[in-house]
Amino acid sequence: MLEEIPEKAVTKVLTVTANQLTLSEFPELKGKQVSETIQILRKQLGSQVGIICIGPAGEMKMTGAGVAVSDVNDIQVRYAARGGLEQ
Repeated sequence: MLEEIPEKAVTKVLTVTANQLTLSEFPELKGKQVSETIQILRKQLGSQVGIICIGPAGEMKMTGAGVAVSDVNDIQVRYAARGGLEQ
């Protein structure tokens, strides 16, 4: 569980493996559309990972924002967004 809102907005990626959790800064993702974020993370992390991300609406904490989930082939992207996300 991640708690607290950071004082400074910094785009980060949480990487979860069987043995480790890593929270890394990825400023190059700021403001990117979901499709762009997935492409950038695929190049960085490879094809054998699942990706869950937000887009600009999530960065702006908009109530209509959602969470996007891709499969390893990026064929279908699913969104968890019914009714928006609440703070």
